[in-house]
Amino acid sequence: MEEDGKIPHSKLYIFLNFFTITASIVIIYIVFVNNDSANAQKSYEAPKSLEFAIIVFRHGSRSPVLTFPTDTSQWPEGRLALTSKGKSQMLKRGQTLRERYGNFFNYTFRQEDFLIRTTNSSRTRMSLEILLSGMFPADLYRPGNWQPVDILTDNFDKHLIIVKPELCPKYGSEQVAAFQFDTYLENDRDFISFLFRKTGLLVGDPLDMLVIWDVLNCSEEDGSPLPDWATKNVTNKLTNEIEKIMSLFVASTPRATTFVEGPLIQYFSDWLTQKLSGNATEKILMHSGHDFTLMSLLSAVGFKNIPIIPPASVLIFEVHKAHKSHEVKLMFYNSTVQYENSEVETLVEPIHLDMPKCSGKCTLENFQALLKEYEIDERAWQERCHEQ
Repeated sequence: MEEDGKIPHSKLYIFLNFFTITASIVIIYIVFVNNDSANAQKSYEAPKSLEFAIIVFRHGSRSPVLTFPTDTSQWPEGRLALTSKGKSQMLKRGQTLRERYGNFFNYTFRQEDFLIRTTNSSRTRMSLEILLSGMFPADLYRPGNWQPVDILTDNFDKHLIIVKPELCPKYGSEQVAAFQFDTYLENDRDFISFLFRKTGLLVGDPLDMLVIWDVLNCSEEDGSPLPDWATKNVTNKLTNEIEKIMSLFVASTPRATTFVEGPLIQYFSDWLTQKLSGNATEKILMHSGHDFTLMSLLSAVGFKNIPIIPPASVLIFEVHKAHKSHEVKLMFYNSTVQYENSEVETLVEPIHLDMPKCSGKCTLENFQALLKEYEIDERAWQERCHEQ
């Protein structure tokens, strides 16, 4: 007989058991779903098929190289130095690379997993150091626990011959012949005269025009005001001309690309060969370079009409395990936007670029074959530079 308002012990027991079982099922479901979510690979993470990679990037935003007589821009860091914005760019780049490759290197720096190189300039060295601090951040709960990294400088990257042709006379003479800059000056005399009146710099060769563009471009990147004469039409025209000039410097012919980056391309290819033969332990080869570095690499794999490479851009040649072979994928980071006065990455997932000379599924064998045209060792490079 049931008492009013009371549940019999048997029914209470059944109810409690039902409640307990239901709650357990819910908890188990939540745990498994959470574990699955935690273990699920995010779209921006490198696929598990990745075996090794070459990461090449341009340094962050910098101050101008040179100046012109009427230039009033101010640069607290001095000339040709990484700016505050450039430092911020590189830190964010490092954090982005950690997001993509953290699982690949187990979020830990081991010397045997990395081969890290840079050209011998302060802006590339500093950019590399800052990027690495983003990839391997200090433990905030253990003061002083920062991660030192072995960085090697090298002379494989020959970009300096562009601004110092005396380092490679043959390249300099061939570029002068290819440019026909006198014809350009004659055809665009009004614009050249305008630049002289406004800057006080007489444009007599392509590098003079590069100086003017560089000052304006660096100022614009830094958020500094441009002179009144530097309207959008003027800066757009300058940028269009500089894109043509820079492309001629490095991509007019395979021979030009070989002069500028042939030794670096050979170094990359040799490392890939060592990886395949088991004679290299590193998972990632990194190189901190310049806009010309990335332009040359893009030219080597078949890209034409290459635009100016923005600061902190990253090219990545990922080598993935494929059926009975290896596949090379070219990834690219560059896009950023301004948000509340700070730079924020719009993409944590890189853009996949299809290489014109190795489109579709590009096997490592085919990739190295296309690089052969541009490879040259230091001795042969020096001999070619001083050919009569």
